[in-house]
Amino acid sequence: MFTRHALARVVAAAWFAAAATAFTASAVHAAEPTTLKWAYNLPTRWDPVTSVTGYDIHLLSLTYSGLTRLNEQGEAKPALAESWAYNDAGTEVVFKLRPGLKFSDDTPLDAEAVRAHLQRARTQKNSSAKEVLESVADVVAVDPLTVRIVLNRPDYQLPLILAGRPGLITSATVAARDPASLDKKPVGAGPFKLTEVVTESHAYFVKDPNYWDAANIHIDKFELYVALDKTSIIPAIRSGVYDFAEINANQVDEAKRAGLVVEAKPSQEARAVFVNINEKPFDDARVVEAVRYGTNRQEYIDKITFGYAKATNQPFPPTDPTFSTDVNDLWPYDPDRARKLLADAGYPPGTLSVTIKGSAGTVLEILQKQLKAIGINATIQALPAGQSITEIIVRKQAQIAANIGTQGRESPVLGLLSAYGVTGNINLSAPFASDAFLKAIDQVRKTPIDSKDYLPALHLAVKEAVVSNPTNWLYSSPRIIAHSPRVTDVPSVPITFRWEGAKVKQP
Repeated sequence: MFTRHALARVVAAAWFAAAATAFTASAVHAAEPTTLKWAYNLPTRWDPVTSVTGYDIHLLSLTYSGLTRLNEQGEAKPALAESWAYNDAGTEVVFKLRPGLKFSDDTPLDAEAVRAHLQRARTQKNSSAKEVLESVADVVAVDPLTVRIVLNRPDYQLPLILAGRPGLITSATVAARDPASLDKKPVGAGPFKLTEVVTESHAYFVKDPNYWDAANIHIDKFELYVALDKTSIIPAIRSGVYDFAEINANQVDEAKRAGLVVEAKPSQEARAVFVNINEKPFDDARVVEAVRYGTNRQEYIDKITFGYAKATNQPFPPTDPTFSTDVNDLWPYDPDRARKLLADAGYPPGTLSVTIKGSAGTVLEILQKQLKAIGINATIQALPAGQSITEIIVRKQAQIAANIGTQGRESPVLGLLSAYGVTGNINLSAPFASDAFLKAIDQVRKTPIDSKDYLPALHLAVKEAVVSNPTNWLYSSPRIIAHSPRVTDVPSVPITFRWEGAKVKQP
């Protein structure tokens, strides 16, 4: 029989045991992993050295980190490297790595690993980074935390360039043993580790505790899916199949009615009509000018972006410091002038026919209609996305093309070279590039980014590019994101989706 005091002790012990059980259960519940499900795409390649498509940067940045990364203003900031400095001539740059860095396989990420990666990016036969790194003459591991990059000419763009795909550092151990395996099983030093991938379906990741900024990664599991047709995205997010996806401008009201959070994130995405001066009739400058004057950008903005986009005649948004106002008012919409230019070129209304190529979409129909209005008969040849990339971007086999654009580049020089360079992937008129443009680009490269001369040099390069090349830019639009209310604090970075700071509340 218990005394009153003994009974009190038993009751107290039972209470504390129950409280401890409740606390343990609560702690277990609180420790349940958070998962984010993103409907987007899978990369063309998991190896940044061989990746060929601009959007891959969003996906590769899940498993890799660069020496630098961009902030919301597009400036290069420390990442794997905590600092860097140029010599006085701008022909060498020394990067200091953070101590204790590791790849996702627990092997050290040191100066030798960085050297091996950059040398592979420069020399591997199927590297897509060779041209981007062509100013690099040598890479030296000075000591375990110091990398010296020797340049063949001054190039102050390198810290920006290394925030992109060429600077996403791959495991030196894996690359030395079997570099092809990185295309299927990436080993990097990014915020997440890949655990499973099924082609054309999904990829699963877990948080990598080795990531240098792991304290700001609040997502434990990351699930990446090949997106459904856009019409199915909103019901899928509402039902919890996905948490996060891009949507079209005409879906914003539907997403809001479904209780989703909609955000228009600043971006450098831009769309254009691409003209090939290597194909008739666009070898005649008057026909090129006619298309420019016959372009009503506002119609594209209203019918495709529902007013979310801003008109631009260059591959940068008007809000970007790179944007050149010197060419902003060239070629205002003037269909009468366009018809006169065509007549002067020997093409009275209705006598000129062309073929428009591109992935199916409203933009092709608007282009066809606007060409018709100035007297050009246009036939649409809608292509599957993959074939469109092959014929237009790779082979340059089109007279005029649309529904293609740019997502921007970490370096404005790379952005300009992509659109206007001799081997530019979205320069339909390649290998054409004017001497004045190439000279202006060289001047930008050798101008320090913090110099007062930098923006004037950059604006001159934009002007020379736009005036000399027939590409007809239309508009720049934000990324329109729809996500579950459980997802919060997604950062805005114009070039690359990032997840530092983002949170997912438990259901």
